[in-house]
Amino acid sequence: MRPPILIRFITGAKAFGATFSSFIPETYSNFTGTVTTDLGDTFTFRSGPNPAFAFFGLTSTNSFYSLTYSDGAVFYPLHEELVGDIYLVLNPPPELQISFEAVGQVDLKINGSQGQTVVVETSTNLATWQALATNRLASDQWIYSDPRPISQAARYYRTTLR
Repeated sequence: MRPPILIRFITGAKAFGATFSSFIPETYSNFTGTVTTDLGDTFTFRSGPNPAFAFFGLTSTNSFYSLTYSDGAVFYPLHEELVGDIYLVLNPPPELQISFEAVGQVDLKINGSQGQTVVVETSTNLATWQALATNRLASDQWIYSDPRPISQAARYYRTTLR
């Protein structure tokens, strides 16, 4: 048996809606779809007048980073689930603000979305990057202090998501 459809959102999402299909001929009865988020929330819905597809959407106060969709049936040897007409409200990528608060120290303020896993990276040449710190944001802001930049002529910073 193959797994259901998995959809991932690297920056996280607050809302998701799509047309879900069971890819069944119209002569069959309605299907019941199940959507589960990585937060553990599970939603079920039934197809409407056309038994082959249904529009379903969800919103969340917390960011979710993946969801799975299954219609609970297997059309051998493949799952027949389809997803189309997708509408999303994604979290923006993290924003980096740099300040020099003390001699020999740089404070990096990362504004992101709770639940994002942010990596702070540094470079001296903009070609090779090294990770300084990784943090799963417990709130929408993280402040990281780098005490070592004065030892190098140039030091660049960026954030990436993991």
